[in-house]
Amino acid sequence: MVTIQSAFSNFMLALHDLRIKLGLGSASLIELSVYAVMIDISRTNGRDDVSIDELRQHSLLENIPKPSVYRAISNLQTAGKCRHIGSARSGRFELEKLPPL
Repeated sequence: MVTIQSAFSNFMLALHDLRIKLGLGSASLIELSVYAVMIDISRTNGRDDVSIDELRQHSLLENIPKPSVYRAISNLQTAGKCRHIGSARSGRFELEKLPPL
C-alpha cells in the first residue's frame, strides 16, 4: 500500500473517533470546520469567545457562504458546543467547556 494512502486512512479513522468522542458524529463538514475555527481562534487569542467577523476571516471558512456559517453555528449551539453571548446582535460566541479526554 502507498504510504500516503495509509496516512489518509489513519487520519480519517482518527477524525471519526474524535467526532464520536466530541459528540459530533453526525455533524456536517461545515459544522466541523466552524467548530475547528472557533477552537483555533480561541486558542490563538487566549479567549473562550470568538466573533462572527473573526470566523468569516479565517482561511478555513473563506469560501463558505455566510448563511451556511450561521446555520452551522446554530447547529453547534443546539449540540451544546457553543453559546451566543452578549446582546442579541453582538455576533459573539463562546465555546462550551468540555471535560478532558
